[in-house]
Amino acid sequence: MSCGFSLREWPGEDCALATSLRNSTALKILRSLCSAFLASDLSRNSCRDDTTVGLHTGFRLMAIIRSTAAVAGSLSLLSGSLAPAQTTQSVSLAWDAPNDPSAVGYNVHYGTSRSSLTTTQPAGASTTATVSGLTTGITYYFAVTAYNASGINSAYSNEVSYTPPAPTPTPTQTASQPPGLAIDAKTSFDQVTASSTVVTPRFSTVSNNELLLAFVATDYLSGANTTVTNVTGAGLSWTLVQRTNTQAGTAEIWRAFATSPLSQVNVTATLSQSVTSSITVLTFRGADTSGTNGSGAIGATGTGNSTSGAPTASLTTTRNGSWVVGVGVDFDGPLNRTVGANQTIVHQDLQNLAPAYDTFWVQMQNAPAPLSGTTVTINDTAPTTHRYDLSICEVLPAL
Repeated sequence: MSCGFSLREWPGEDCALATSLRNSTALKILRSLCSAFLASDLSRNSCRDDTTVGLHTGFRLMAIIRSTAAVAGSLSLLSGSLAPAQTTQSVSLAWDAPNDPSAVGYNVHYGTSRSSLTTTQPAGASTTATVSGLTTGITYYFAVTAYNASGINSAYSNEVSYTPPAPTPTPTQTASQPPGLAIDAKTSFDQVTASSTVVTPRFSTVSNNELLLAFVATDYLSGANTTVTNVTGAGLSWTLVQRTNTQAGTAEIWRAFATSPLSQVNVTATLSQSVTSSITVLTFRGADTSGTNGSGAIGATGTGNSTSGAPTASLTTTRNGSWVVGVGVDFDGPLNRTVGANQTIVHQDLQNLAPAYDTFWVQMQNAPAPLSGTTVTINDTAPTTHRYDLSICEVLPAL
């Protein structure tokens, strides 16, 4: 016949452990147990009702393993370092004391097969025990017997099983990754009367090792097309990155690199002829610091121009996380740009005073391109009937 005992409610003095065990979703408690009189020849499979076996007649003994759940206070990993495939763990067990004054101690029996609990661990008079040396991924089965002063064991309690889980791996320590690109300072100035120079307002930066890019767009008057002949300012050395001046006017990008923060500086572009113009300076934190004067922070460059059409220029990125930005000039009229997808106008100057009727603008991708080898386009969908020059470049993050 089946045994009708079940896990009982814990008394108040055992409430802390009992509550955690009873509420654990990992409980593997068998809901019934077998009982038998104390006898030396009872096996774990010999549970019978109304059985009398000579010794201590009338003394009924039962033991219950309450949990092998992995809950706080009941399961812990052994310290030490072993081969990953043989990582050892331990499990804590608890059971009820029998209502039999002849019981003086307990033995925990366990093994890797239900039919063969080959290992015995004495628990003494305690109703808890910790079994150590268990191997991750192997299922173990546990039962408890009580014994009297003569060393005679009871039948096995109900059986529970437990499979030690693999420990959470320790994350591999890697070198800290440098931060990505970010814009620090931005400043612009529109030269609305003809001049051979254009100067930014004063600006400051907050970080060491910032890349500075100056974007200059100009009108054209006569003779050879306009160029930027020099850029100075902030005590830095400036170098041309990209020039596009196939149509009337020029669109140019110049670079410099500041190893320490700048305070209240300005940047001046000198032009080959006295015309209207616009200058924008952007500073980038997190750029590649290699090379000289920011050379290591510039990747691919691109250029575009047309006598008529929607402005466009493309390049292929050379590093993950790089950022593409460009500057353009529309010689034919002051019209707002309609930027392409995932792009932003950084600055736009609509020159509408005789004799200059131009558009000077700077635009960029909304965010860095995640992957190297990506074709990135700086473009506008309108206007579509004006001539334009457009220069773009890739800003590289630190490695």
